[in-house]
Amino acid sequence: MMFHEFDGDYGSPEELLWENFFSPKDYPLDSPLEHLSSLYGSQERKGAKGDNRHRPLLSSGWHIVPRTEDNPSEDSVAKALIQIINAITNLPSEGKPVRNRVALDGQNKSTSCKDGSKLRPDIFIWDHDPEYFPPSATIPTANVQDSSPFLNWSRCLLPFEAKTEKTRGKSLQDQEGLVAQPLKNRHNTAILVSETMSSTSSETTMPPERDGASSKKDHGLPGSGGVFQMATYVREIFAAQPHRRFVITLLFTECTVEFFLWDHAGVMYSKRMDYHKEAERFCQIIYDLMVVWDSHEVGFDQTVKFRFDQDVPRLHVTNPIGKVYLVEKVITHSYCVRNHGTVCYLAVLANERDKWKYLVQDSWTPPKQLLGEASPSPHSKLLSLVESVRIAEDIDGLLEFVGDACVGEEASFDSIHVIRRGVGTTRVKDLHHRRDVYKCSSESYDSFDQFGTPLGLACCIRDILEGTVCVDYLVEDTI
Repeated sequence: MMFHEFDGDYGSPEELLWENFFSPKDYPLDSPLEHLSSLYGSQERKGAKGDNRHRPLLSSGWHIVPRTEDNPSEDSVAKALIQIINAITNLPSEGKPVRNRVALDGQNKSTSCKDGSKLRPDIFIWDHDPEYFPPSATIPTANVQDSSPFLNWSRCLLPFEAKTEKTRGKSLQDQEGLVAQPLKNRHNTAILVSETMSSTSSETTMPPERDGASSKKDHGLPGSGGVFQMATYVREIFAAQPHRRFVITLLFTECTVEFFLWDHAGVMYSKRMDYHKEAERFCQIIYDLMVVWDSHEVGFDQTVKFRFDQDVPRLHVTNPIGKVYLVEKVITHSYCVRNHGTVCYLAVLANERDKWKYLVQDSWTPPKQLLGEASPSPHSKLLSLVESVRIAEDIDGLLEFVGDACVGEEASFDSIHVIRRGVGTTRVKDLHHRRDVYKCSSESYDSFDQFGTPLGLACCIRDILEGTVCVDYLVEDTI
C-alpha cells in the first residue's frame, strides 16, 4: 500500500533544499569541531562517490563512523551516528533554547504500529515539548541503556534511517517484511491479503511487483527500500500525532546524509552530502534540528496544543476566528502519508463545555484560487449542498455545519507550498490546511440504513463516493 502511494517519478534531488532549510547565515555554533575532537579528527578514509563515480581519499572525518573500506554493518553506522548526534546536541551555544530532544537506538526493539505490525527505526529522535507531546514521567538521557520504554510513535520527533554504501540502493524485492496483494475486483469489495514473513532486520512493507515494470521505474525515489522504510515511519507518526503537518527524516550511510521532507502531497529530497567532508556544516544542520528549531518548525500545528484542563492534559484546537475547542476524542484520522490528511476531533467549546458537542475536521484540500476567485472550492460546494439538504429534509443523521476556514494567517495560509519554502513547488499542486466545524445539534441520531453483510456496506460507500464525484469534490487529479 505504501508503495502505491509513492508510485511515480519524483524527478531529481532538489538543488536548493539544503540551502533553503539550513542557511549558512543562521548557523549558531562557533567552530563546533573544536569541541568534538574525541569524535572528529585526522583519519584517512574514502569519501562519497563524486560525479566521476570515484571515491576521493579524505584526510579527516568522524573516526567513530566505520569506513567504507572496512565493509561496515548498518548497526555500527547507526550506533556511531547516535553518539555524534547527541554530542552535537549538547554543544554549548549562547542563548541556547531548552530542549529535551535525544537520539535513541531503535534497532533492537520493535515499535508497535497502528495496524498491529512492528517497525524498527534505526535512530529515534525522542522529544518532550509539553505543548505538542503527551506527558512523560521520565526523560531519557543520551546514555540510557534500555531505550525500549521510550520508543512510541506518539513521542517520535524525527525518525532517521542508517544504511551502508552497499545497502542504500537495495531494491524493495530484496527486503524482507510484509507482502501485500490487493484483489482486482474493486467494484464489489476491497480486501488486502497479507503474508507476514520472518525478518531479522527492520520490518517494512513490500509491494506486489507489476507486470512489465521495473523496481526503478515504479518508485522513482533514491535509496529504494530504505526510503520506503522511512515512509512507513512517517505514516505511523502521522497516525499517532494528528496535529503533525509534515515530518523530516534523514537517510545516512557511513559517508553521506540525505534530507527528506514528507507532507500530505508526497516527499521531496536533497542531494547527498558527505558529512565527513562538510563536517562543520553537518554539525550546524543537526544542531538546528535538535536544538534551534521549535516544534512548529519541525512539523507541528501551532493551533493544536496540549494544555491542562482540570489537571488533565488535553488537546486544545483554536479555530481561525479564535474559538477554542477542547478535544474529548480523536474520532478518526487517515492512515497514509500522501492524501488529504483528514483528522476528526470530537470536542466541546472551552467556555460551553456542558452544552453542545462539535466535530472539528482538519484536512488538506486544493485552494479556492485554483478554481477562480469567484467560485467556491469543490469542498465548499459539497458542504453547502449537504447543509441545504439537512435543513430542507430535517435529517437528524446529518451534523449542522458551523463554518470553515483555512488555518494560519491570511497573508500566508498553512499550505504545502509554505511548508516546502518554495522548493520544488512547480511539480506539486498546492494543498491548503483547512478546518471545518460541525455542531452535534441533536441528542440522538438515527442510522441511515442497516446492512446484513459487509458487501452491502461496501456498495453503499461506493455509491457515496460516486455521488461526491457528481458534485466535483473528488476529481481525478486530487490527491
